[in-house]
Amino acid sequence: MKTKAELLYHEEFIQYTQPNFLYLKALSREMKNSSGGRYYVGDLIHDHGGKLWPVIHDERSIIYMCGLKGMEAGVSGAINALAKQNGAGDDYYAKLEHRIVEEVY
Repeated sequence: MKTKAELLYHEEFIQYTQPNFLYLKALSREMKNSSGGRYYVGDLIHDHGGKLWPVIHDERSIIYMCGLKGMEAGVSGAINALAKQNGAGDDYYAKLEHRIVEEVY
């Protein structure tokens, strides 16, 4: 998403406090990455790798990705880099495809 105004169910998600639910967002027009550029999902994965790796690595997790078509390359690259940092090898993203729900447009 580009701005907070575009988020669906944001108020509900921030109030949802279940231990098995993680809500993070990347708002490309409102947030900046470490280089001062736009903040994308790949940046979010890099910045929150410690929280995300246990979730991504857990076979019970479903990953919902929503945004513009083409974002998949940045997400897969960031997940592969995170997996490599955690000793899970190369092309880890391909092993997750059965658990990823994509809504890209």
